[in-house]
Amino acid sequence: MSSTTSADPDPIPSWTVVDPDLLLRSEVDGREFGAHKFLLVYAFQGFDDMLSGTPLLGAGGAQEQKDGLPVVPVPESSIVLEKILQLIYPFEAPNLRLIPRDVLVGICVALDKYCVKTFPRPVVDGLLRWATVEAELTYIRACRFRLPEVAVAALKASLRSPKLFIKVPPTELILSAQQYHAFVTYQIECREQATAVISDLAWMRKQQPLPPGFNRGVQSGDAGGDVQAI
Repeated sequence: MSSTTSADPDPIPSWTVVDPDLLLRSEVDGREFGAHKFLLVYAFQGFDDMLSGTPLLGAGGAQEQKDGLPVVPVPESSIVLEKILQLIYPFEAPNLRLIPRDVLVGICVALDKYCVKTFPRPVVDGLLRWATVEAELTYIRACRFRLPEVAVAALKASLRSPKLFIKVPPTELILSAQQYHAFVTYQIECREQATAVISDLAWMRKQQPLPPGFNRGVQSGDAGGDVQAI
C-alpha cells in the first residue's frame, strides 16, 4: 500500500550554501541551516543587534559549536526558517501565493520579530491573495505588519460582504481604535456613495448608449425625452 503526502507547492532542493559562517537551528524540529552573518545583518535589524560585536549568541553558557560553526537556536519551524532564508538570499524567490495560510503568517511574524528592513515582495503578494478570501482578517494582519498596500486591498474586498469582524476569532482581534475607525469609516462612506448613485438616476441620461434596463420615453412637448427604468 502506498501513501501520499502533501508536497511543498514551491519545491526547492534542500537548503545548502557555500562556506556558511553560522548555523541556524529550528527549536521546533532541530533542522539546521547554514547561513552567512553579513546577509542576516543586512536584511534584519534584529540579527544585526543579536550578532554584531558579541561572540556569544544566546543567554549564558558557552557558545555551542558544530563542525566549527556557531549554532544559533531560533524558535521558528524549519519550513518558516527555510522560506525566510530563500527570501533574503540572491536565489529565485519562493512562490508564497500557494503556501498554507498558517505558514505565510508564521513567515510574517518572523520577519516582523527580527525587524526585517523591507518586507519581501513575495510575502506581500501572498497576503494580497488572502485579502480576497479573508478580507477582515487580512486587514488586521496588514495593520499589524504595517503593509498599507495589503490593507487597502483588504478594505476593498470587504465591501463584497460587509460584516465587519464578526467571523474573526477573538484571539485575532488586535486592532487599534484608529485602525478600527478607518475600517468602519471606509465601509460607511462607500455605502453612502453607492446609495447616492442609485437614488438619483439623472446622470444616466448622459450615457450613450443607455445602460441595460433603461429606455428613453419621449413625452409630449419634450423632444429630449426622459430616461425611465424598465
